[in-house]
Amino acid sequence: MKRIILAALAAFVLIPATVAAAPPVASGTISGPNEAAPYAFGDEITFTVTTDNLKGNQYPLVYVACYSVVDGELLYGQLAAPDEVFVLGGGSSEWHTDRDDATCTADVRVYGGKNDQGQNVLDSVAFEAAG
Repeated sequence: MKRIILAALAAFVLIPATVAAAPPVASGTISGPNEAAPYAFGDEITFTVTTDNLKGNQYPLVYVACYSVVDGELLYGQLAAPDEVFVLGGGSSEWHTDRDDATCTADVRVYGGKNDQGQNVLDSVAFEAAG
């Protein structure tokens, strides 16, 4: 009986220590675009990004994607550093030929971690842009 009580007590003491030792999870925020709306094809926009608890070789990147309001087709996508100036439509996107209005999102993502798949989205912001 004493062994059972001691085993249960040991398990109770070890579990909180294990949970408390878990490393903090990466977090971050994105806001913007920092320039005044309305936005349109060819406009230059920037974002404000904060991150916390990045480990080792992890680093943040911003992915901006704009989709046609007519058919949902991806018109423009760009992945770049948080301090990059994004030109809506870029140099050679589908948006150059298909000038629909668009619904856009900007995600801040963490890259460079162990088994990185580039899908660790920390935060997103949405905005509209004219074609």
